[in-house]
Amino acid sequence: MAERKLEELNMDCLVNVFGRLEIESLLLGVPFICKSWYNATLNPLCWQHLDFPCEISDSFKSRLVDEYRLQKFDATGLIKFVVNRSGGKAVSLVLPSCSKKEAFICAAEGCPALKFLTLPDDLHWGELHILPSLMSKWKNLLMLRLGS
Repeated sequence: MAERKLEELNMDCLVNVFGRLEIESLLLGVPFICKSWYNATLNPLCWQHLDFPCEISDSFKSRLVDEYRLQKFDATGLIKFVVNRSGGKAVSLVLPSCSKKEAFICAAEGCPALKFLTLPDDLHWGELHILPSLMSKWKNLLMLRLGS
C-alpha cells in the first residue's frame, strides 16, 4: 500500500482537525508543516474557538516574534491578527489577561457570531466601562464570563 503524503489529505478533514487545536499550534506549528496545511490554517473555520491562555508565556512570545519576524510582541496585535483570521466566524473567545480596550473593540467588530466570551479577571475599570456599548454587537451571545 502506497504511503499518503501530507499535502494530499482532504482539506475539509484538515480544517476539522485544526479547528480543535490551540492558538499556539495554529500559529507556530501547523502552518510550517507543508503548504497545504498552511492553506488549511487560513480557513476561518479553524479559528472558531479563540482560546487565549490566561497568561501568554515568554516562550510563546519569543517564538512568535522569531517565526513572524516581528519587531516585538504586542498582545493586542496578536488578538487582532487571530480575530481577523476567524473571518467573523468565531463563536467563542477567551481573552488573555494582557487584553486592552482595543482588543475588546476588535472582538466586538470582528466576532459578530460570538456565543461565548470570557474576559480576564484583572480588567481595570477603564476597560470595563466600554462593555455595555459593545454588547449590542454580539446578537448571539449566550454567556459572558468575567475572569477565570
